[in-house]
Amino acid sequence: MKSVGQIACSILAITGVIHGQNIVNQFSIPFNLITSVPFFEASQFDAPDGSGGLILFNLAGNSLRRFDSTGKQLWNVTFSFGSAQGVVSAMAVAADGVLLGGQVSGALPGQTSTGSQDAFVTKYDLNGNVLWTTQFGTASNDYTLAILLDPSGFYVLGMTDGPDRLFIRSSDANGNEIWTSLFNDPSLVDITGGAADSTGIYFFGDTSTGHNLVRKFDSSGNDVLTYTLDQAATVTAAAADGQGVYVVYFYGSAQYVIRLDLTGAEVWTKQMIDSEVSSLIVADATGFYFFGLVDGALPGQCYAGDGDIFVLRFDPSAN
Repeated sequence: MKSVGQIACSILAITGVIHGQNIVNQFSIPFNLITSVPFFEASQFDAPDGSGGLILFNLAGNSLRRFDSTGKQLWNVTFSFGSAQGVVSAMAVAADGVLLGGQVSGALPGQTSTGSQDAFVTKYDLNGNVLWTTQFGTASNDYTLAILLDPSGFYVLGMTDGPDRLFIRSSDANGNEIWTSLFNDPSLVDITGGAADSTGIYFFGDTSTGHNLVRKFDSSGNDVLTYTLDQAATVTAAAADGQGVYVVYFYGSAQYVIRLDLTGAEVWTKQMIDSEVSSLIVADATGFYFFGLVDGALPGQCYAGDGDIFVLRFDPSAN
């Protein structure tokens, strides 16, 4: 049964404004979706499937699951390392399937080991069937940190134990290598995320002074730019749209989004809304969408209770 607040919110449609930007919507999290998704914990990956449902990978059982928009489980498959040992450390959901990436000691089924520990990517279709697997690396240990989709394929961000300890691998949609760039950045301790578009790949990570560095390589693997924020800033997410990149970061107790153009120059910076979650952002030519959780009513919105989801839209100029 819906609460009074949920009923009121379901019949009230108001567009609010915060920091000069439109709040697209605020809505309650469907209770049946929460209770129907098992193992909802930190040790897993989850992403929308493009049709209102959810793709979830649980590390505890190496299980990949798909749920529909009502929370019903559509299928459940187990990722197999065969006789090898490994771990899944990244996931990305494309229009035609799910990419899982990680590292493995030994050879995956049908693959060949190239070193002590290799990186790998496996693709499933949206019905849970394995399409292909590619295993790759150097003679040293190699680790997958993130998988980022672009219009023609995907990038794998990773680290290796070699002197050039960071790598970017560009692949087509079938997992075939286009190029790999090995490089070293003494100030970059770890890569924690990124975004890709037709112009290349942006990534951010931890430095010796904080989580405050953004770098870009173009679509040919050339090092294009580095942007360093204040050492007290913590970058949490990025979204690219072909004309630049939006970067979300914490500074003190507030959240901000900064717009960088293709040269890495700052176009504008805006304060975001205070929320509990700020890791899901999407950008295209029409603007920038920021998703989060909030305990309370945003301007012009209605609070349904027990934590609401909101969507905040910025236009490209952020006027």
